[in-house]
Amino acid sequence: MPGAAALEAFADLETLKRSCHAVAFVADRLCPDDLDRPSPCPDWTVGEVLDHVVRTLDLAGALLDGAPPEVSGRRDASAVRRSSRRLILAADAADLTAQHETPIGKLTGADVVAHATLDALAHAWDVATAVRMADVHLDDDACERALRYAGRHIPDAHRGKHLAPAIEVEPTATPEVRLVAFLGRNPRWRPPAVA
Repeated sequence: MPGAAALEAFADLETLKRSCHAVAFVADRLCPDDLDRPSPCPDWTVGEVLDHVVRTLDLAGALLDGAPPEVSGRRDASAVRRSSRRLILAADAADLTAQHETPIGKLTGADVVAHATLDALAHAWDVATAVRMADVHLDDDACERALRYAGRHIPDAHRGKHLAPAIEVEPTATPEVRLVAFLGRNPRWRPPAVA
């Protein structure tokens, strides 16, 4: 069955909700000056990361509910919550075995949800790290599920401009550290000091 691995390993509604909550929680704590700060994503500011998250979640929702994307171009928590809400409602009602044409090829609904969930988790870490929110930690279970999914669906051949090679970390590292390292982020990345 197409998408069976995603359904089994990752694309459940609760993991999607926790991942969307994580990125909205981080976005809620930003101030306008934070949007121009550099992020762990090369060449993207915090604001550009948020814009990407909103567009990704909104596109995933559009693929599942069949309505056009409603991308607003806003880079704030309300836009993250709006696109998250749309995706969660669409995922809850959709046939997750159905095929969808996406910018990265044909995916099942389950894979659309899994990719969006993975994106929300990764970018919640990016934004929190960029503005030094040391008290923010990603959900361990969501990270473990994301690692299992990503390990099956992100081969080295797909790494390049938008996804750096995986970084080796200790197998005993936290699920969050192992996930961001697998996604090509340096878990020790810190923003430059603000003058």
